[in-house]
Amino acid sequence: MLDLISKYPDRLICDASCPLITNKLLEDELLLYNLNNTARELLFSHFKSMCTHQLHPEFCPEELSGGQKVILMVLLALLSPAERIVFFHLYDSLDAVRIKEIDLLIVKFGEHKDILVV
Repeated sequence: MLDLISKYPDRLICDASCPLITNKLLEDELLLYNLNNTARELLFSHFKSMCTHQLHPEFCPEELSGGQKVILMVLLALLSPAERIVFFHLYDSLDAVRIKEIDLLIVKFGEHKDILVV
């Protein structure tokens, strides 16, 4: 991860091979991504519509499948204030349906962001 930080120092780095920074409470991820209340509500509603889980700050993300963790990472990044994002290994472990869902999220929430998928 440190080599990615040195290569992309001005971007939020999201690596789908390790999609969550903590596996404790979702609140930890929300704080790390600096999501405001509006962004949190968008995250909760979009995640529920895609994955049927009802998220809340006390939710434990370790209960999620690998693909669901990747979706959560993407939503956290796209709804964060970060203007420049780089995603690594984004599609590696996803099926065709999840890949399409991720692409739609990037189109919907990433239009004013500089996004790189490596």
